[in-house]
Amino acid sequence: MLKDTFLSQYKTYYRFGSLLKALRQQAGLSQRALAERVNYSPSYISRLEYGDRLPNIDIIRRVFISQLGLANQPEIAAYLLALAARELGRVGVKI
Repeated sequence: MLKDTFLSQYKTYYRFGSLLKALRQQAGLSQRALAERVNYSPSYISRLEYGDRLPNIDIIRRVFISQLGLANQPEIAAYLLALAARELGRVGVKI
């Protein structure tokens, strides 16, 4: 469950990786624990968080959203997806 302070501040994140890291920490997960949940390596999670790897929007939507506890937080989930799309260079993405 996300803390109330985080719920009011998540839009202060402007990079996908930074928000992913904050959401992972809010969920109480280490990089290794999230990696196990989404069937990736911890180094892949690290590269996503540091912006060294581009996100796959379908996988973020299908796997990461639920594993980060965002199923009941559609606004935050949509913001995470919008940041991912922006990093992929999708045109017309509003945040």
